[in-house]
Amino acid sequence: MSAAKTTKQGVGRLLLRIVFSILLTFTILGTVGFGIGAYVLHSPTLLLSQIDKQDAAKKVHDALQQKYALAYHTTAVPSEVYMDVLTEEWLETAMKTYVKENYSLNKTSDAIDFTALQESITTYFETYAEENAYAKDETYTEKLEETISDAEKTVNSAIDVFHLNTMYRAGILQKFLNLGTFQVWIGLIGCGVLTAVLLLLLHRMYFAGMGLFAAGVLLTVPSLVVWAGGYISRFALKDAAVYAVFTGTMYHLLYLLLGIGIILFVIGLVLTGIAIVRSRKRETAKA
Repeated sequence: MSAAKTTKQGVGRLLLRIVFSILLTFTILGTVGFGIGAYVLHSPTLLLSQIDKQDAAKKVHDALQQKYALAYHTTAVPSEVYMDVLTEEWLETAMKTYVKENYSLNKTSDAIDFTALQESITTYFETYAEENAYAKDETYTEKLEETISDAEKTVNSAIDVFHLNTMYRAGILQKFLNLGTFQVWIGLIGCGVLTAVLLLLLHRMYFAGMGLFAAGVLLTVPSLVVWAGGYISRFALKDAAVYAVFTGTMYHLLYLLLGIGIILFVIGLVLTGIAIVRSRKRETAKA
């Protein structure tokens, strides 16, 4: 009876450690997931870095240059009127301001200063009117205001490469940045605490290592499949700047997951290996 009871207790402890090891795997995955969520939502750093890395300002500049060159045949406004102001430096600053503004809870409608663009368009209209003896009547004023308004809308749309304003108008961005960020931090802290508790309960190195190893595999294998298959690059986005920053951001997060997965995989493998070696040494010593 005593031996049977001892055996049952041993099996019970083994099953409990296996359950804790499985739970550890999922709490680690939760910690990683919530951690990345906090990284993305807490600060616009990732998005701002992609604007630089993907040379987004140049891509937007080239697109606007082409657009206004083609529009000249219908508007009679030379592209230089716009592009002398919309330099790559100006666009980069505007794009970063746009991202920061949309991440801010105090978003304003005049975050981008279009004064120089307005002045350039106005100067062209005034010069054109003087050279062609065109009366500055109500029609002239309406056309000027319409051209300025269209230019601002076009530029605002072009620099919103992450479509943050679209999400803001739909109320999605506010939910993510307000309630979403709070929930992410709660989830991160909760999963982190559970992971620490499970690691303490799994004082046996083998089972802790297996939990870490499994989490590493679950992160590494899917990431490698996505990377090797080039699935992110297959997204069909017509706008070059939007495509660049979107795929750049996705690849950045993919590499982050892959890196974390490999680290967990290696640590788990090392801990499990050490535990197996120690176990065999003990068995050899007993023999």
